[in-house]
Amino acid sequence: MGGFKPKKLSWDFIRNKAELFRSQYIKPPDLVPVPIEEIIEFDLKITPWPKKGLLQKIDIDGFLSNDLKYDSSQQ
Repeated sequence: MGGFKPKKLSWDFIRNKAELFRSQYIKPPDLVPVPIEEIIEFDLKITPWPKKGLLQKIDIDGFLSNDLKYDSSQQ
């Protein structure tokens, strides 16, 4: 079976990207828990897609679509 095979990333690469993200978006950078919903919506200007009943089914409130577009008519 063929399919998509993602590029393997080193732990150092991932760690560096995470630290860069923290330094850019999280104030102070060691803040825990990370307010990820606010960062996504207000800093990155990406609209999370809430879906009715999703929390009860799979324990999440919403998601981001692969094209980052939100269509409220599909609720």
